Amino acid sequence: MNTYDDRTRLILSEIGMMTVELISLDSKVYWHGIVDGLVVKADNEQNPAKKAILNDAITMVENSA
Repeated sequence: MNTYDDRTRLILSEIGMMTVELISLDSKVYWHGIVDGLVVKADNEQNPAKKAILNDAITMVENSA
């Protein structure tokens, strides 16, 4: 069984939440839309740990596209 470490779960959670947010706005979900949304969240984030998670999520999506 594949298991992810806590950090990877947080990263995947951020990607998933952004995807759900885009779907709820009736937006088409493309990787660049997810990245754009995560970039906005990262730019507005004051908590360095959360900002690092968001930046890692951006990198993960960009590398997977």
